[in-house]
Amino acid sequence: MRIDDLILHAGRAGTRARRIRLSIFDRYRKGWILKSSAKGAGPRDQQTPGAAQRSPTRIFLIAALALLAAGASWWLMLRSNTIQCGELAPLTVLATLAAFLISVCFRLMGRYTDRRSRWILLVCVLFAAATIFTDFRFVRRYRGFCEDLRQQMHHVPSSQ
Repeated sequence: MRIDDLILHAGRAGTRARRIRLSIFDRYRKGWILKSSAKGAGPRDQQTPGAAQRSPTRIFLIAALALLAAGASWWLMLRSNTIQCGELAPLTVLATLAAFLISVCFRLMGRYTDRRSRWILLVCVLFAAATIFTDFRFVRRYRGFCEDLRQQMHHVPSSQ
């Protein structure tokens, strides 16, 4: 039965229309409708899309991004002994990236249920949280100093 047939019969009262609606609902509930292929008419339980069959590529990509963000943040903060006021904006962007990575890690924790994947994602969350924390402290510490410096550099003496 196609969806067009359901629309035709949905407005009519009667047992046949009710039966069609219930059969469509049962098919949807069992996972027969909204599948990627029309051939597989069995329920979703027979496909077993468990975490063992999933590729860990996403997890390792997130881990690489978390380590890259932490490394870039560390490099921007510690590459010189002087305060670079131009580095505050990139650190803010890296902190935002780390926050996004935390949300992706929590989303992936729902999809990957095996213990190893969850530990890797937890380590990624910890790296991203440390990145956010250190970037926030660095930017907060030097933001006032950099703003004062910018005002002094752009201050035009008033002529009287």
